[in-house]
Amino acid sequence: EPRAAFCREAYRVLRPGGRLVLADVIAAPTPAAWGARLRHRASWAAMRAKWGVPPANVETQAAYRQTLQASGFGRVDITSIWADVCPPLHHWLAQPGRLRRFHPRARLPWHALRRLDAHVVDGAVDDVLVSADKPG
Repeated sequence: EPRAAFCREAYRVLRPGGRLVLADVIAAPTPAAWGARLRHRASWAAMRAKWGVPPANVETQAAYRQTLQASGFGRVDITSIWADVCPPLHHWLAQPGRLRRFHPRARLPWHALRRLDAHVVDGAVDDVLVSADKPG
């Protein structure tokens, strides 16, 4: 489902004064340089194809905030945690023998990410923590 549909449903089921809190992966800001912009778009096209991300869900922080506010949420906080998630995870997984601890199916995202060229993908995505309040 598009993220907008999820946000509307979350707003509907929350009590007044309730809070939605989640972790999500969104689009990093589009670079200004045309070459970087092309790599950014190609990375998202590859991720949409591999992981079934609907085009409507390729949102930056500003668009995500607008989606939540359009659903009725008041205070919205979006905090990037990319630097605390991706580089340490990639470093840990790259250590010899680490992937063997996982079930073969659990290894697939790591191999898919390596095929997508991790440094390009890392520049295209942003891991975020999101909180949004339903007015009381």
